[in-house]
Amino acid sequence: MRITLNGIENPNNIITFTNCPTILTVSDTWTGTKARSVINVEDLSSVRTPDEYTISIGDYIIRGTGDLSKSVGNRFYLTSSNTNANKVLVAKKIVDAISSWGGITMNYRVWQDSAANGQLLPIVIIEARGVGIGNVGIHINDPMPSGIVTINSTMGSITSIFDGNITNKIHVDIFKNNSPGNRINGTYWIRGSFITHLEKTVWGGTVSFDLSSIFNTESEIGTLSSYELIVSSEIDGEINTLRDLKFIFATPGYFVNQGGTFIPKFTGCYLAQNVSRGNSVGGINKSILYIYYNSITFSLYADNSITNVACTIDYLNNSQASLGTETQNIFCGNNLNTFTFPLNPSLLQQSSYIDLNIPNIGKLRYNVIKPIHATDETQRIYWTNSYGGTSFFDFTGTRTEERKTDIETYERSLYDYYTSNRQELKKIYSKEVKITVTLTTHNIVKDGTWQLFDLQNSYNAWTTVNEKEYAIYITDIQVDETDVAGIYTAQIKYEYSMGDTF
Repeated sequence: MRITLNGIENPNNIITFTNCPTILTVSDTWTGTKARSVINVEDLSSVRTPDEYTISIGDYIIRGTGDLSKSVGNRFYLTSSNTNANKVLVAKKIVDAISSWGGITMNYRVWQDSAANGQLLPIVIIEARGVGIGNVGIHINDPMPSGIVTINSTMGSITSIFDGNITNKIHVDIFKNNSPGNRINGTYWIRGSFITHLEKTVWGGTVSFDLSSIFNTESEIGTLSSYELIVSSEIDGEINTLRDLKFIFATPGYFVNQGGTFIPKFTGCYLAQNVSRGNSVGGINKSILYIYYNSITFSLYADNSITNVACTIDYLNNSQASLGTETQNIFCGNNLNTFTFPLNPSLLQQSSYIDLNIPNIGKLRYNVIKPIHATDETQRIYWTNSYGGTSFFDFTGTRTEERKTDIETYERSLYDYYTSNRQELKKIYSKEVKITVTLTTHNIVKDGTWQLFDLQNSYNAWTTVNEKEYAIYITDIQVDETDVAGIYTAQIKYEYSMGDTF
């Protein structure tokens, strides 16, 4: 018996992303023999009324005909001429008639046997495509005189857990717990609440479940939910537990920029951000990350061995010489942690690169957007990224804002037409102001665009105005190459979730 989650046989302590396939597969190797039936065309001399002769294969009936031209579909040719050539011909027509029924060819192969030298024989073979399929159920009807054909059949056999005659099912019971006690690589486990029960009938020794829709419904943005999967079998009314999969984690995430669809088991910390797309070299990130504001926000997954982590921030000039170093101590009390590090404004202004060094992970490099304070039209956008963590992008290009008003009106009565000083018919019933903001980047290279596509696919984005967070949703992203080859600018458009509230 083999049980895998996303192809991993021991899947404990993996992190799945809810908008990616999460496939639980239960399989068992089938061994045994194939069911087989052999029809021998032996003596045609006793054929008298070919049109009355039939052969039944299960519920399917093929009928004889003495007219070769009518040997089509479920009709097979029969003749009383008992030559070897005619026996071979009759066998061929029986193969054709049986093969015309799609119901048998789905599970069985039908062919005419041949000698070692390739000479066709008057023998028809019907063999199951896989082991364990029962007898094909061929029999000769009474109108067929004995001796014209003979049939030998053998039952298939199978050695497998799924060898029941009545039921072969797999059951999956799913439990969820958001308790911080369920830590990655932990030893202590809290079961949590029952979520749902899944079951499938097994066909062919393998059955699979896609759990992504369940995890997507139950998991919350910015958190890591823990799940337990109890997998059991039901064979002819007997239920047995096959595997109890604990420490299965899920968070809202998605597939973009050739990133992973899940995070395999790790030790220590893991960066909750996809920075692997691209060719740039400088840190662990092949994607280029940009920074303008004097703070860095990032997220980490951490297992139960991690408590305090001492991160360092290196300020580097254009020659990558150090201008200064700072240490930031962080505490990873949960499986998913988000941190914001303040930066030294003076050192930031002098720097071309900011290196964030995270123990157990490596160096995360940010390119500083220059020049600092060149424009007032700057805005940082945050979002929950494809790996479930928090990312940001600092837009320093032009900013435009479009406001549209949707108004619904109603008509009042005109009974006071001759007495009122105001002439009025339509009054406003409701008014909604929709704000669309367009932000433009500075000039960026190709490897700097990947984070924008991550933003485009996000289900949760926000920005800060006057130190207050406002939810937004991205409506459009456009990336264009400039007149300089390899240099790009990008525009995003977003709307505020609550309209004009500030």
